Amino acid sequence: MCVLAMYDVRGIQAYIFRTNKVKDIIGASRLVEDIIRDAFTASAAEVFAGRAGIVITEWEKEEGGEIRFFQDNANETVLAQILLIGGGNAYILYRSETDCVEVNKRMARYILDVTYSLQLAVSKVSVTGNYFEDYLNVSAKIGDVKASMPWSKPLGALPVTAVDDVTGYPLTSKADSGELISTESERKRRHLPREDKDSKQFDNLITEKGEESLLAIVHIDGNSMGDMIRTAMQSLSETDRASYSRSIAVMREISLSIKNSFEGTYRAMEEYLSDWLKSDRNKDLDPNGTYLRKIIVAGDDITFVVNARLALALTEFFLRDVSAKSITVHSRENEHSRKGGYSREDGHSSGKESDLPGISYNISACAGIAFIHSHFPFSIGYEIAEACCKSAKERAKEERHCADGMIGNWLDFQLCSNVQLVSLSEYRKRYFRTAEGHSLLKRPYYVDFRLESMRTETQQEMNRKNSGYSLVAFKKDLAYFKSPRLKFPRSSLKNMRNTYILGEQAMQRLTAFEVSRLRPMPDGTQEAFAPDGCAKWYDALEMLDLYTDMEEYDEKAEEAEE
Repeated sequence: MCVLAMYDVRGIQAYIFRTNKVKDIIGASRLVEDIIRDAFTASAAEVFAGRAGIVITEWEKEEGGEIRFFQDNANETVLAQILLIGGGNAYILYRSETDCVEVNKRMARYILDVTYSLQLAVSKVSVTGNYFEDYLNVSAKIGDVKASMPWSKPLGALPVTAVDDVTGYPLTSKADSGELISTESERKRRHLPREDKDSKQFDNLITEKGEESLLAIVHIDGNSMGDMIRTAMQSLSETDRASYSRSIAVMREISLSIKNSFEGTYRAMEEYLSDWLKSDRNKDLDPNGTYLRKIIVAGDDITFVVNARLALALTEFFLRDVSAKSITVHSRENEHSRKGGYSREDGHSSGKESDLPGISYNISACAGIAFIHSHFPFSIGYEIAEACCKSAKERAKEERHCADGMIGNWLDFQLCSNVQLVSLSEYRKRYFRTAEGHSLLKRPYYVDFRLESMRTETQQEMNRKNSGYSLVAFKKDLAYFKSPRLKFPRSSLKNMRNTYILGEQAMQRLTAFEVSRLRPMPDGTQEAFAPDGCAKWYDALEMLDLYTDMEEYDEKAEEAEE
């Protein structure tokens, strides 16, 4: 009996960032880029060696919902076929459970051999002919597998062996530089691109060595992408949901559209940065310098390292650009006439959409930014960026910030100066609250939809509901304090930032002093805290030296947005 199997490699993010060595991070990100397909291809070659038939691994090249596994073809027997890889999971069809089990054994061994510590989770169900039932069953099973699967770790170090500072693994190999490294590090460095072997990649991203060695780790994650797939599946008729070809066509279309949308936006961000560096708006950085480094670009999961001054502006660009796109799921009625019609790189269908009915889904994402020194422990920096992204998502999903069920784009950020910063929420409670209980932090911030990219009234309503947390307003406060017209002394701004922690009365005395020197506050009042007890300007004061406005200022356009 045919079998549908679902695969998930556990702990990929932790694997990549479980180190403070840049070479390990870059090598690991390359290593795991297509780890499930690589493992299946190698394992299937062993299991099916000498047997008549083919194994299909490049699911992206299959036309629409075509599944050759189920087609009767005397000249071509498909022994196994990858239906889809997306969202970190893979779905593969086999002719028999025996074949599936043999391939699974080899895949698990392959992943251990290649990565040293990653684990493969697998679930399988017999094919009933009803895809939706099979999909629900295999998904439920893999949830159970992951919940009950123990974390197995490689053999630890003996008391007499030297160990890696971060992982605790024994140092077993010597790098080309003579440095002693663990087996896991050695596996990662095998996949390090040649051009990165001798370079200090992150040191190249800073503004000026010895003067400002600040970087930012940016982690971006799409909002409710899994819910989008489930909603799209449920929108199909019962007959279409049961059909493997029609259901898989929908899932392929969504997966490729998500992948192409986020990857297309990353490329657009790279071009935007390149154009800005060579423009008159760039006043401080080398026009030919490299200030952005990709770490992970996998579907809606994006991580990159960038010069600290550019982090907020580039993250804002990314969120605005990706949310200007949408995913349209088309009727499957004419799918065979739409060969490859969903493969455009901008995330939109390239088929004749006007002739095909479909449902459009908006894309949105949240981002977390950790500002670190170039030699700050990278593993901790990534954890903080991930925690900031989680914080942004939590606010984004609050009902008061949503409109008609739609989730907006939000970002959060944190300056990391303390290596003990492990729990973001606890750290903020301890160091960013006054004695009166007032919070210094207004963030996370909402990234508005621009007028030119608005497609629905819901997006307009979203902007109105979240105007109090608008990133545009935050940027206006930054510009206000930097204004040459007001001439705030740098020492005054630093003093204002440092006085905030002393509470409301201390800030009121300070703002009154600034007003007496003809330097009024941005909103014209002397109240440094909002009615809800949150600091009005602490975020802006903290970011004064870490924000570069990359946009051409257009006063009329800003007035129109307001």
